[in-house]
Parts: sequence; structure tokens; C-alpha cells
Amino acid sequence: MIKVGRTDVFERHYMEKFRLFASKYGEFVQYERDRGARDIGLHLTKKSDDGQERLSAALCWFQMKGVMASSLSEAAFEKLDSIKLSLEVGHLQYWFLQAMPTYLVVFIESVDTFLIMNVQKYVSERWGQKVLTLRQQTVTVEVPTESVLDDEAFQHILRHGDAEEWTKALGTTVNADTLLMCQRDYEVIYNIGTAKRRKVESRMIFLDWISKMRGQVFIQQRRKKAGSEWGTIREHWHHSMSIYDFEKNFPYLDFQPFYSRDDLDEFEEIKEITLSNGEEICGANMSDEYFEYVMHIDLNSMGEQMLEWIEILRETKIVSFRAGRASTVSVAPWHWRAV
Repeated sequence: MIKVGRTDVFERHYMEKFRLFASKYGEFVQYERDRGARDIGLHLTKKSDDGQERLSAALCWFQMKGVMASSLSEAAFEKLDSIKLSLEVGHLQYWFLQAMPTYLVVFIESVDTFLIMNVQKYVSERWGQKVLTLRQQTVTVEVPTESVLDDEAFQHILRHGDAEEWTKALGTTVNADTLLMCQRDYEVIYNIGTAKRRKVESRMIFLDWISKMRGQVFIQQRRKKAGSEWGTIREHWHHSMSIYDFEKNFPYLDFQPFYSRDDLDEFEEIKEITLSNGEEICGANMSDEYFEYVMHIDLNSMGEQMLEWIEILRETKIVSFRAGRASTVSVAPWHWRAV
């Protein structure tokens, strides 16, 4: 009788598990013959505003590995900061030179979890061009145990692909940090930048938490007519952000006070902050939970430049969204992935 080995069964199991999960994010790509030292490719898709999918600029490849529960127990895994794997130097050299990134994906059977690492980036940071002159046949690489393959990881990969697409479409050299900021907040920037033509006004509520390690922002708009109520178009949670450093997270905005100190006389404790533009804003202590600051907001010169980019991208259908749509953003260390 022909028998199927345990490792073959294990590999079949985690490959199908990966395909089932990854199929939510794009179309699979494969070599006709196994000659690329990579197991499977994925061309990521994006949801359009009409609910349909379109192919993105992110095409990536995955090299799959697995660690059986008999080799690594759950208890042992929980004590580790990284998983060490031996890889062929020839493969690392090949992946280092390719235009498209290769991601090392490791299935840990004991915890039923996939880990992910951009191996091309890892090689660049650890060896750089020196990897091309390494003499040994194999080297050990370390995959962080906190870098889990999940929706967050795929969104990171998608954003990297979008950044390249945006740069080509805009035909200009854009600062990488500025571009990432624009990617994160392009709907907010568009909504604020088009507020006048849509006859709406904008404000920001900043909660400077006392009892929690975070800052919380609500960006709101309302129509300029009697009786209109404020509606939130963006809720932004940011780990360790305070009123003293919140401006650097919204460098495209200009801030003006919404309330004067006299407007807040009913509160026992008021804190005044001077912004980078010289304006003073007042925050009221809300039951010793947080200070609440309210500001008028509009785009500054950076924001106006970003708005021009967004209108180009919207016209060419590279981005698709509905004005005024609500969204949520969370920025924290636990969202990091090694991609």
C-alpha cells in the first residue's frame, strides 16, 4: 500500500488552511512548475465603494513553513519571542533581488496560528548586499511571535502596494511619511477640504484621557443650517497620545478654538494649551476621566496639497469612497506586523 507521510499530511493541512484564509484578500498566483523557491502568490484585491472588488497594486509571494505540535508545545511557544528557522542562503539571495516581496509564513500547530515576516525586508536590514557574498549554505532567521498573519497583516501589505501605486499615479516624489499619513486619512482630508462646497462645517473633539493610556479623537461635521446636529466621520484611537503631541498626528490641519474659557465656567477645572499656531484652546475636566478639548478645523497648506492628490486619485478611480462616510482608526503598538 502507498502511505502518505505525517509531514506531507501536516503540510497539506496548513496549506489548505492558509488558502482558505487568504482567499478573502485576493486572487492566487502560482508557477506552472515549482521553480521560484516560493510556494504561492497572492494578488490582493480592494473593495470599491459599490461593494465590488478590484485588483490592487499589491502582488506578493509566500514561502510556507510549518512547526508541528510535537516539536513545539503551546506552553513552549508562549515563552518565545521568535521562531528560529534555517533557510538556504541561495533562496535568501534570490528573494532579496526580486522586485516583488516574499513573505515567510510559519504555521504553529500547537496554537493554530500563522506568523508572517517580510523576508526580503529582513534580509535587507540584517545583511543588505552582503547577503550576496555569504559563504555558508544556510542561515538562521527569526520570525517574531507577535507578528501574526491576520486581517491587520494583509491591510499592511495592501497599504505598501497602494503607496507605490499612488506615487506612480501622482508622478511626483512624495515623502514616505506624508504619503502614509495621506493613505490613513484621505477620506477625512477630502471631507474637510470639500466642506465649504458641501455647505458643512468641521470640528475636532479631543479626549485627553486621565484614566487610560490613550488619546481619542472625534472628527465631526454638520450642515450649516439651524437645527443641524454634529455627526462623527472619523473616530481615532491612539495609544499614548496626549493633548501635548496630538498635532503631529494631524499635521495637515489648522486648529482654532471652538469654546472660550468663559464658555466653560461651569466646570471646576479648566486646562489651557497653546498650539503651534499660537492659538489657545481650553479643555474641561470631565469627572477626572479625561479633559475634553473642542476645536474648529480646516486644512492647512499641507492638507491642501494632499487634497489635490486625493482628487486626482479619486478621478482616476484609484480610490473610491462616499463623502461623509464614517470610519474608525486605531494606532497602537499591538497593530505592528513584520511585513
